[in-house]
Amino acid sequence: MSSIPIELADAIVSLIQGESYPEAPVVSREWVPRFNQSNLDSAYIVQVIIANRKILPGTRGPSKNEHNLKIGVFTKVSGDDANQKTLADTCFDLAQNIGELLSKKVFTIDSRSTSVAEVDWDAVYDSDLLKDERIFASIIALTLEGVR
Repeated sequence: MSSIPIELADAIVSLIQGESYPEAPVVSREWVPRFNQSNLDSAYIVQVIIANRKILPGTRGPSKNEHNLKIGVFTKVSGDDANQKTLADTCFDLAQNIGELLSKKVFTIDSRSTSVAEVDWDAVYDSDLLKDERIFASIIALTLEGVR
């Protein structure tokens, strides 16, 4: 039996893979962001990363689990300034679409319902990584809650 955070991450990967996006992202579950230059040359990379888990004690009912996951959408930006802006905008839009897909989702793991409680989007980048390697990322912070 797998842990609930791992099963949630795998369910999210399957859900994203089941959608049709014009960018045709390559989706995987990882423990840390992992990519290389060759897989970024022709694709948008989406990685679901388990961030943490909290147990919130219940005062009048059962305790709740809170699961935090990060979903990174990465791409390599190249070409002139207009092309770089287009690639970065598309990366951010893809992250927005994925976040909206997940925003009202309920997952059932081991007969327990876990629902998405919060979705936050950030366009983040390491200025050296962007300048030297030309990699842009948009990150979705996902908080899910379920009864323990």
